[in-house]
Amino acid sequence: MACHTDEDDYGNVVQWWDEAVTRYIYGANSPVSSEDPTRGTSFLIVTRVLLLPKTFALSPFDKITLPDEPGYEYSVEGVQSEGTRNPFGWNPGGTVTVRRVDA
Repeated sequence: MACHTDEDDYGNVVQWWDEAVTRYIYGANSPVSSEDPTRGTSFLIVTRVLLLPKTFALSPFDKITLPDEPGYEYSVEGVQSEGTRNPFGWNPGGTVTVRRVDA
């Protein structure tokens, strides 16, 4: 789901997302979890790396739901990599890191 921002009547930034669409990826690593010591031990951070086709475009703050973890929503962290920087002259796709925080 693509993230958009608007301003409300009071000048506050409001984020909203497009409706969900089904798109396919090449694969993803298993969930990797860690606890952020600055937030206390009640927060669990789960990170995954997705392998994307070259036509798959994501932006920071877009949201992703993966079929192997229904009910969990990940946010895109940073920008996605691209596969054009290789010595073979073809673009196999790229990767993107997604993260969720469970309270």
